[in-house]
Amino acid sequence: MPVPVCGGMGNDSPGRLRRRASQGRFAPTAKAPLRAASHAGLPPALIVGAGIDPLYGEGVACARKLRAAGVAAEHLAFPRMTHAFFRAPGILDAAGGNG
Repeated sequence: MPVPVCGGMGNDSPGRLRRRASQGRFAPTAKAPLRAASHAGLPPALIVGAGIDPLYGEGVACARKLRAAGVAAEHLAFPRMTHAFFRAPGILDAAGGNG
């Protein structure tokens, strides 16, 4: 089962994450891995970023941090797409990517 390395909330809403954090139900880096002390030794990563997404910068930062730790990381940018565009049928072909 793939494990998210940077970003992503899975099926958790922001409100649910705040409640769990306030109850100490997960480590601070569990849902914000960019804050981890080290990223060394992680497996290679493919990070997909949508240009019209408030989380785009986190994907860029994640790729940089992984590369700085010696991890092979590729960042694919889809500048004209919004968050969760993979879920929209027919849009992926129109997305282009890295351009």
